[in-house]
Amino acid sequence: MLDFEDIKQLKIAHCLLASKDEDRATVNKIAEYLNAKNDESKVEIYSENIHGWMGARANLENGDERLSYEEGYKDLVRFFAKADADYCDK
Repeated sequence: MLDFEDIKQLKIAHCLLASKDEDRATVNKIAEYLNAKNDESKVEIYSENIHGWMGARANLENGDERLSYEEGYKDLVRFFAKADADYCDK
């Protein structure tokens, strides 16, 4: 599970799409830390989804879960597209 000490080791921007199963206080602490770094990191809590909701545990038969799944992957595409554009501009 998430550990704030691990996040402090990051040297580049990070995208964290947390589920309802992650400790909310830890996710919020990570979000505050990454926002303070102002390095284009993204933290989002998908509070209706279980841990693993973007992988093998995704229930794509459920309309709401499918929408969250699609939005999560859109978040990742936007994050990596921005990171790629920033990297290529250097």
